[in-house]
Amino acid sequence: MLEELKEKVMRVAKEADRLGMCKHKSGNFSIYDPETGYVVVTPSGVAREVLTSEHICVMDLDANVIEWNKINKPSSETL
Repeated sequence: MLEELKEKVMRVAKEADRLGMCKHKSGNFSIYDPETGYVVVTPSGVAREVLTSEHICVMDLDANVIEWNKINKPSSETL
């Protein structure tokens, strides 16, 4: 679900890390999809160098998790 947006948010997170905008595992990224009303968001505690689109979570605007890999929790900052 929303695979293109997952790829995009992953690329943005990796680029921000490469540019020194993220320290350690901090810094969360998300993209809102107006068509579905869902948000793709980076997970909590995953280093950018190993981040893949499979780590990216899909949530609704009430912070209900719609899709995730059952391992990596959505960002603690989603609320």
